[in-house]
Amino acid sequence: MTRARLQLLLSSALFAAIAPACGGNVATEAFDDSGTADTGKDPADTKVDPADTAVPSDTAPSDTALPIDTAPVDTGACTPIADNTSCNEKVTYPCGLPFPPSTPPTSEECKRLCAPIKYSYGAPSFSYCSLSMASGDGTTVYCSGCAVGRKPGDLLANDVGPCEGENPVGTALAEMARIEAASVHAFRRLERSLCELGADGDLRARTRRAARDEIAHARSTARLAKKYGARPRPITLARDAAPTTFDLALENAVEGCVHETLGVAYLEHQRAHAADPELRALAASLYDDELDHAALSWDLIAFFDRHLSEEQRGELRAATERALDDVVIEIGRVHPGVRTALGLPPREVVEKMVGTLRQTLFAA
Repeated sequence: MTRARLQLLLSSALFAAIAPACGGNVATEAFDDSGTADTGKDPADTKVDPADTAVPSDTAPSDTALPIDTAPVDTGACTPIADNTSCNEKVTYPCGLPFPPSTPPTSEECKRLCAPIKYSYGAPSFSYCSLSMASGDGTTVYCSGCAVGRKPGDLLANDVGPCEGENPVGTALAEMARIEAASVHAFRRLERSLCELGADGDLRARTRRAARDEIAHARSTARLAKKYGARPRPITLARDAAPTTFDLALENAVEGCVHETLGVAYLEHQRAHAADPELRALAASLYDDELDHAALSWDLIAFFDRHLSEEQRGELRAATERALDDVVIEIGRVHPGVRTALGLPPREVVEKMVGTLRQTLFAA
């Protein structure tokens, strides 16, 4: 898929969601769909450490905790404590987890562990979470964040959670920086696998460029997080066997074609609506790179399809549909102050935009 076509589809869907009563056709400009020469050193030579300063976290949990249905109801000291007061929702289990999860936890395990977090529209469906084991203080499950990007499948929890900071905006920016840093690894791993699978030089070069882009993104986002009194935790990766071709295709479908692609639409909204001029400038600086990354994700679909069975391709389509559902739920969980500061679109806009994209971009 060309960069220009993807930009047109995303901009049109966002415009229709914001101003559905206007009707008519969406006017568009001519887009620059030219490539960029792949020059520069190997990204493997560059280390990513988005954290600059340590800021203690002292976010108070809410008192609206609800026990999950897989654990016995305990109205005393062992009741799970749910906190959805900031972008990074968490559940603390004072007496330990109700079951031993995988490492990292699976999507279904995350849904069970994060079930105490409730909103007006019910229990959200968390597809990602991480654990923080603290001796004497039970276990805290970090259920998600505001970050939209290519999260690698082997990203693990850190020993004290994904990020630190008392300001919800800083916390959100710190998590964004952490995921941008993790994306560097995701693209490096993808490039190595594409080489092994015999992908053409263009796909591999674009993947290398994406890794270099994410290094700069992690640094610029971390600098702004510091301004808001927060810092990202360093990323921790599992050292398991290399991912299969299906694993990579699934990560590309969910993290690339859904999260990175919707992230481009978010950035378009943010660069016009973020309350802080520096945050508007950040969104504008990330936009073109993230549009390139999203276009790469869609071009990789055809490559991976040649290496998958029909059954596996069906699994990818089903996973994509679930991820689109999760995107709508996740944006509704964002702290109101974070949404205003960052200029994120409200839930109803995202829901309409996703509905349009299901009929256009995701219909093929």
